Amino acid sequence: MVVLHDQDVEIVDSSENKLKRYNALADNRNAIQLPPMISLPETIPAGTAILRLLADDRDANSTVSYRIQKEIFFPRDEAHNKDDHASKKHFVIDSGNGEVAVATTLRPEAEYRLIISAFDSGGFTDNVTVRIFVKDVNDHAPVFSESSYDFDLLEGVYTDRHIGKVHATDGDYDENANVTYSIVRQGNDAGFPFRISPTTGDIFVTGDIDREARASHVFKVTAEDQASEGRRLSSTVDVEVHVADVNDNAPAFYGYDRLLEVPRSQLSPGDSEFDSDVLVPVYYTSVQENSPLGTPIAKLYANDSDFQGNGNGLLLFDVLHRKNAPLFFEIDSKDGIVTVTNKLDYEKATSHNLTIVASDLGKPSLSSTALLVVNVIDVPEEKEEILGPMFNHRYYEVEIEENSAVPLPLLTVNVSENFRGQSLKYSISPSRDSESFSVNPINGTLYLITKPDRETKSKYEVKVRVDRVKRGRGMATFIYPPPKEKVADLGPNEVKVVVRVKDVNDNSPMFKLNGRPIIAAVPKTANYGYEIVKLQATDPDEGLNGEVRYQIMGRLDDDSHKFSIDPVTGQVRSVVSFAKDVGKVYGFDVRAVDRRGADNGRSAITNVFVYILDDEKQVTMVLGSKPTLVERNMDTISGVLYNITGLDVRARKIEPHIESDEDDGKTTDVYLYAVDPIMNVLVEMDMLHSVLEGRSREIKKRLDQFNVKSFQYVDEPMPARPRAQRSLLSALEVAVVVLGCVVFIGAMTSAICVGCVKRSKRR
Repeated sequence: MVVLHDQDVEIVDSSENKLKRYNALADNRNAIQLPPMISLPETIPAGTAILRLLADDRDANSTVSYRIQKEIFFPRDEAHNKDDHASKKHFVIDSGNGEVAVATTLRPEAEYRLIISAFDSGGFTDNVTVRIFVKDVNDHAPVFSESSYDFDLLEGVYTDRHIGKVHATDGDYDENANVTYSIVRQGNDAGFPFRISPTTGDIFVTGDIDREARASHVFKVTAEDQASEGRRLSSTVDVEVHVADVNDNAPAFYGYDRLLEVPRSQLSPGDSEFDSDVLVPVYYTSVQENSPLGTPIAKLYANDSDFQGNGNGLLLFDVLHRKNAPLFFEIDSKDGIVTVTNKLDYEKATSHNLTIVASDLGKPSLSSTALLVVNVIDVPEEKEEILGPMFNHRYYEVEIEENSAVPLPLLTVNVSENFRGQSLKYSISPSRDSESFSVNPINGTLYLITKPDRETKSKYEVKVRVDRVKRGRGMATFIYPPPKEKVADLGPNEVKVVVRVKDVNDNSPMFKLNGRPIIAAVPKTANYGYEIVKLQATDPDEGLNGEVRYQIMGRLDDDSHKFSIDPVTGQVRSVVSFAKDVGKVYGFDVRAVDRRGADNGRSAITNVFVYILDDEKQVTMVLGSKPTLVERNMDTISGVLYNITGLDVRARKIEPHIESDEDDGKTTDVYLYAVDPIMNVLVEMDMLHSVLEGRSREIKKRLDQFNVKSFQYVDEPMPARPRAQRSLLSALEVAVVVLGCVVFIGAMTSAICVGCVKRSKRR
């Protein structure tokens, strides 16, 4: 056997599975006694001659021919189809010179055994077995299982936290397929927080990950084989780590006038346990006391560096009201504009300190506090000219006995007729003896407050003056002449005092969710006038002060124009089609104003978020009750579902159940959706169906009177409901048609007769 070395063909000793290489010389054909093993590279081309067999025939003039009797394939692993591969012929032999050549592509790390026969013209034969081993060549680069990798990571401080794994495979064998991983570092990034396990591809993070500093990290990972010979092959994949937001930043006010240290209890009266000083931003503004209600007086600014998409960076403003204190101002929860909501009076309060709270919508919510100092500007009233004396008598002399008990009432000074009924204030003018007297500022009664002693002082002189008092705005004077039956049971020396508490508009409307956003949903098939949600705000005031009206606070640049609200009932309806808005969420503010929406009414604002539902994903509860009965008791049904599931389950639509194109009128389909009362977000339909199915036994038991049959979940386009064919005309309709025909025929007959008569007269 002669081995051809041109294509890296070698003879190896395969005993004990240890490959010891050595070269076989062309003339050493008698050196190997055992069946040899020929080593070939897998990349050897088809048609390449690898060895030549020489058979010796001692007969004279004998011609020797060669033929491959059998080819046996031994794969390295059982994963390959041995039978399918063995059906192919991978080697050919020249029958004349015994040269063996490769016929097709060879499989690496596999053994082929060729049983070759040599025969002469006399029919004598001899066989030899040739073993051929195909060695692997590093011709495959590692291939990642994904074209790119994306991982999510909550912002925070981590120490060797596992975030994900990359994986690559190599089509070669042994060290040629041994893949190691490494991160491609760019630049001089000393603070790079990620590392990768070279052997497993697991990625770990260490350090402070802050979304506000960097929202994502993009880097490359290289997978490289460990070929011991030749060039190592590698491939690279992109890895992106998305940093998810955590509500770790409280809102921050800006544009304030100064920073001030104030006690914590001044900001929040309930926090008296730790009454430390806090640094608070302070805004200053001023307003005239006669400013009309609704006058804007200031605008506060705040921002939150957290992500707005999940609510962590969305802000709402509110005024922190003290219990039982009158409310003079309110703030727009969205824009931060402070307006006047009650009559101001400089004589009662020259300034007001408002505690403004900015809260985000994260879970849990974070907030910050600021102070707004509102200075009230006095508006002087027109002074009336005093004409003539204000007192009836301008001089009094009174005698008293010394040692009289004090305080001793001396007299009551009376004003003249022109000044009675006005708001007056009595006082003592400063003089030498003024310290010995006191006067009632309301009724003018003069008192001696120093015990009289004639021997010490026999005469006192004092001046009493009266001044008009500006009555505080909003303080009404009410005179009520009682009828005789009201005082019939009183004696001559008795008086009856009736105190009536008059209602003051000191309560603002309050929405049901007490400041939390209102969540509603509408299907994409909703048309004009679709009833989305009914808002309800209550006001404990009486009469006109408690009558609430609703309005949508829309702007030109938002989507509030897609909705309308009934000002009396609070029913929100759609005014556009949402066919192309599946998956979107629309938000707008609704304002509730008492006093029937008057300008001087008190108000409250709530946020409304409307989800556009996909009709292809819906959950239906089938009830064995009539639709009218279900509709009347929907509040009861929703309450039972809430108590069992913990979700605010609502009915989006109620329809008769149709089975096999027939409506029996006794079965109802209730299309459901739900809101998570804790997170205040819409629940996915598949999750809602899973929760209802998991509690179906308890639900059916609690709603036994409505005969709950099943919960159905549809995740595909809903087929159109078949329309019931119109029944034949009723007897009344037939009678009307017949009567119409008779009238028509009669009218036509009369017209023809009249025409004939006129024609005959002309003749």
